[in-house]
Amino acid sequence: MSTFTDLLSDRAVRDPYEYLGALRETAPVHRDEALGAWLVLRYDDVRAAFRDQRLSSDRVTGFFARREAAGTMAEVRATADILTRWIVFADPPRHTRLRKLADYAFRPKAVERMRGWITALVDELVDEVGDDGGEIDFVEHFARPLPVRVICNLFGVPPEHRADLTRWSDDMLTLLFGAVHLRDRHERAERGFREFSEFLHTIIAERRARPRDDLVTDLIAARERGDVLDEEEIVATCILLLFAGHETTRNLLANGLKAILEYPRAKAALAADPAAMPAAVEEILRYDGPMKGMWRQAAEAIDYGGDRIEPGERVLLMQASANRDPRRFTDPDGFDIARPSNRHVGFGYSIHYCLGANIARLEGALGLEAFLRRFPDASLATDRFEWDRVVLSRSLKRLRVRLGVSAA
Repeated sequence: MSTFTDLLSDRAVRDPYEYLGALRETAPVHRDEALGAWLVLRYDDVRAAFRDQRLSSDRVTGFFARREAAGTMAEVRATADILTRWIVFADPPRHTRLRKLADYAFRPKAVERMRGWITALVDELVDEVGDDGGEIDFVEHFARPLPVRVICNLFGVPPEHRADLTRWSDDMLTLLFGAVHLRDRHERAERGFREFSEFLHTIIAERRARPRDDLVTDLIAARERGDVLDEEEIVATCILLLFAGHETTRNLLANGLKAILEYPRAKAALAADPAAMPAAVEEILRYDGPMKGMWRQAAEAIDYGGDRIEPGERVLLMQASANRDPRRFTDPDGFDIARPSNRHVGFGYSIHYCLGANIARLEGALGLEAFLRRFPDASLATDRFEWDRVVLSRSLKRLRVRLGVSAA
């Protein structure tokens, strides 16, 4: 089936769930003529597509090959050097090798060791917010800076470089999250990739000479049957973590606080039992998660209920739709932090399940719990919200919050 939809329309950006929900019932797999891509909308179909080896994760090789043929590769050289080494754009067996090595730095014990210093960073940031009972932009004052501080600490980078990491991340996401309205997105991304890559080469040289208890040292030390990550693969993995960890965790925090404050019953339940916050984070990921969809590309012809997806065509797996599918979730448009069997696809599924998912979960739970503990009377200062006009991410531009009386 072919139809003309517009995921960047005001209606779809403001409420993708209502927009996609109507399509999910009438055209669960269809070609979107505006995007020039196929959309997959139902939960079971999205999960199956994540596992389908006919759908390749490599969406970049062809793009850069076309740039090379056109003689314009010099303009995106740094971008190509990084993206072609990202795990998220690799298929087996290369993906299998990279994932096994990178997983060493994200093993559960390594993530749990982060709890203490992430808690300290969260408390530091809550203190900076202040407690005068005024109004703040939660995105600017909390959701945006926290992931950067965590990533700086992961890399062993001094605080004075936080602004640099934020700028590099912002430049990269203009290209990768579908900000097609920005004409300079390729130039901005190239600058971000080049500058951050140069910075990381310096950090890696320092860690080889003087190892530390940080992620860069862990990636250098990673071994799998004698295999190691080379320096360019370490650089690419670190940049992926900054890019994905900054944007998605910011969205998790902001979308999460918005949902909690819109549902007084959830807020009251978390006040009575802060230990319920990890379950609340899972519901945030389902209800209004950081990502609306993930791209794939057909490696061969695929038939979907009579429709034929041709080799080379793009396919967008719509997590935002799958996570609200009434075939899988009871009361899918409700926010229930005690939801049983919450097997959402907010972090993807199968071999490409998000590498840093457990770090994001930890940041989200610790950050939201600390903020609500310090500001138990916090409330939304507006009922009008502006979202970034991008295809893939679900990102608030700002979130005005009244702090109320501090509990400190």
